[in-house]
Amino acid sequence: MDAAPPTADARSRMVALALSYVGCGVALDRARYLALVAGPADTDEQIRGMLGAVPGCALVVRGLLRAIGCKHERLLARCDIARASLDIIEIARDAGAWCDAQERGELLPCPGDVVVSVPTNQIRHNYVVIERGGTDLPCSFLAVEGGQLDRRRRQQIVGTSARRWEARGQNMIDVSRVVRHVEGWCNLGLLAERWPRS
Repeated sequence: MDAAPPTADARSRMVALALSYVGCGVALDRARYLALVAGPADTDEQIRGMLGAVPGCALVVRGLLRAIGCKHERLLARCDIARASLDIIEIARDAGAWCDAQERGELLPCPGDVVVSVPTNQIRHNYVVIERGGTDLPCSFLAVEGGQLDRRRRQQIVGTSARRWEARGQNMIDVSRVVRHVEGWCNLGLLAERWPRS
């Protein structure tokens, strides 16, 4: 079994990897996009085609986690698209790396961390933090996120999108474009120290 990488290394690798996929999508580079979002058990062409057609924010994050070395069973099994965001939360919880927004204290996500937020329609959204512009709320972030549509209405990965969080009572709110409650985030440093690597 390999030694876990240092926290800073895992975070910087996640940021660099996420940025390397900016602009990648079904229309421009279908093969590369599917190689990222499809796991090792997603070999059926019909499934792979579906992975390229459905909202891909959680699929992109799952692929990025796999690519930097996380070998959690959820990432190696056939993808259940309906559970993709829940898988990210479960992977983080299994490693003790989940930061619940309601219990965060003074913590905010760092570059490389994976955020899960929920708008009023209850469909979770996931993104990787690239930069954080402060240490308390309100705070701005730059993020890389999948699940975005290009002009042809096909999935693509966009980069350095601006996100802004505010405190509203006990809640952390992402007020960028669509108002979303921040559910929490995966502390990539903790995850990297504890993830299964064999």
